[in-house]
Amino acid sequence: MTHPILALLALAALFPALSGQADTSAQEALCERLASELEAVGVPVDLSKLTIEVLPLKGFKADIADLEELFRPQGFYEAQFMVREALGQQPGATVAEMRASLLKQRDVAKPVHYHFGRDALVFLADEPLALREPLVAAALAVAWRDQQNDLAAAMDLDDRRMETTVIRAAMIYGEAEAAVRRLFEARGAEGQRLSEVELELAIRSRGLDAFWERIRIEGRRFCERRLHESGGREALTHYWTSLPSSSEQMLHERKWKADRPEAVALPEFPVNPEGTTLLHEDTIGELGIFGILVQGGASRAKAFEIAAGWDGDLMHVYNVEGMGNVIVWRTVWDRQRDAEQFARFWKGHAVGEVRVGGRAVDWVYTQKPGPWKKVLVALSENTPRLSSSDRDGPTTAEIEEEFRRTRSMAPYVTANLWRHPKFELTLPVPIGWYEDMERGVLFIARTGSGGGFTDTVRVGSCSNRAQRTVQDLLDQNRASLDEQEERTPMLLELREIDGHQVAFLRYSGHDGTHDVVYTTVLFIQGGRQVAITISVEDVRWSKLQAVIDECIDGIKFGPVEQMAR
Repeated sequence: MTHPILALLALAALFPALSGQADTSAQEALCERLASELEAVGVPVDLSKLTIEVLPLKGFKADIADLEELFRPQGFYEAQFMVREALGQQPGATVAEMRASLLKQRDVAKPVHYHFGRDALVFLADEPLALREPLVAAALAVAWRDQQNDLAAAMDLDDRRMETTVIRAAMIYGEAEAAVRRLFEARGAEGQRLSEVELELAIRSRGLDAFWERIRIEGRRFCERRLHESGGREALTHYWTSLPSSSEQMLHERKWKADRPEAVALPEFPVNPEGTTLLHEDTIGELGIFGILVQGGASRAKAFEIAAGWDGDLMHVYNVEGMGNVIVWRTVWDRQRDAEQFARFWKGHAVGEVRVGGRAVDWVYTQKPGPWKKVLVALSENTPRLSSSDRDGPTTAEIEEEFRRTRSMAPYVTANLWRHPKFELTLPVPIGWYEDMERGVLFIARTGSGGGFTDTVRVGSCSNRAQRTVQDLLDQNRASLDEQEERTPMLLELREIDGHQVAFLRYSGHDGTHDVVYTTVLFIQGGRQVAITISVEDVRWSKLQAVIDECIDGIKFGPVEQMAR
């Protein structure tokens, strides 16, 4: 496999030539404005050290595929191919085919990115810049960190485990998102070009899968906690040379500096030693296991609960003459019940042999029939020597209980009502519409005939730390709409719904190639700004307007029974 840095250097000569044919003036003006605002919140990116490129779709895809090399350890895709195969999925005929399919799912989800290898901010050609401000600001924040710490070199360290790579990615993109949030919070009501609610919805609509979305969210939370802890940016600079010991410590503040992972070892492969080659050695980590569990069919909630008990793991991928490739994976858990919980799921979803021994779970999978018993006997004769974990178990129990309490406040649909305990809000579900979920967020949908645009009802929220009133929200969004040429106001007013004052906004705009009518209801609840947004394609608006208005008139405010835990 081509060395990542060599691949970057080879491409550096190609893409600037391509981008030189494109007009980058609009992108440059946007970057200059955002860079000025980022400097004011402590992220002074130096634009003179960047190149701005606009690539056609083919070049943009190739650029993302190249950038991906920095985030994947050697042998990752071979292990991923086998895990997917064992889970009964069809990853493709070859590892290369699977990799191409995975990249295709991500290549246009984020139409701007920063490329570490050649200090370039890369835009997808013909992609409108409207509502892309959070993405561009995040890319500039990544560029600033690269200018401080040379991220390309940091990603190419000897330690190429998935666990370590995920931690680095979470810090890179998490810190960038934290900076973007500060940027938008710093914009006052007069100068704010994008409301906090719109920012939240823009972040949610980026097309990231559950795993990458959680990497960014948890990375942001970690960076914000460390900034608050240190009172400045010194804490984060420290972690580029001294990483957290595990993704577990990034995810859970209760584990921070208290729960170090177990050092896990595996015995020598006992079959055909001279014909055996170790292709890949990896530690997956709690966050990586979360991604694998979701990939295997677990809900986000189930994946969270299972992965939260992680205490260490080690995976070996071998090539054995006559047996093809073989995976041996040992995971260690905080409590025996955590080990048994993981083993139950894995036995029910993955092909192969599973062995539970106390807090350890061993899994063996071969692509061809092989001597299972010899491998399992070798594992049972080399059980891990685990340290006592008097504190690990209780903290895991606390994390699980807190998660269940949070889950009980999640929205749910019963009969024809969509209930939101957190916001004390109940919405009627229009007849013929259905509940759906995207990246863990529940919404109500109606798919148009022949596919294409999906009409939706979504509820989002953000902090109201600025203590804005409903009138402030109306004025703020009126000003924002006036500045956006691609959106046309239809009706903006204060209303009273079920005894509550709300800001009502209806405007037309675009979603890709679709003309869309948006209806938004904004209100304040429990110290948060809450937005109900209904999006309907313009071609169906005349038929659905009465349905949408009836839905809004049917909104009820008041205590809502929590979801059963």
